[in-house]
Amino acid sequence: MTFISQKSVTTRKPHRCHGCLAVIPAKSPSQRETYVGDNGPYTLYWCAHCQDMLPRVDWRDFDDEGITPGELMEYFVELGAYA
Repeated sequence: MTFISQKSVTTRKPHRCHGCLAVIPAKSPSQRETYVGDNGPYTLYWCAHCQDMLPRVDWRDFDDEGITPGELMEYFVELGAYA
């Protein structure tokens, strides 16, 4: 997986948050990240809550592929820190 870009956006349509799998409604602020993997380019969206939580992540707890869909919420629930 190769990182391509990151941008703060306002969604035009609903998207799933990569961190917690919540629906990000249309016209909501989010963080968009674009990557290229073995199967071509793909885009991830992060809700505002997950964006706030990302700086608290100990990245040593994750493998080289990063956070899988929904894993951020599971990570913080296990730590007792997801509110």
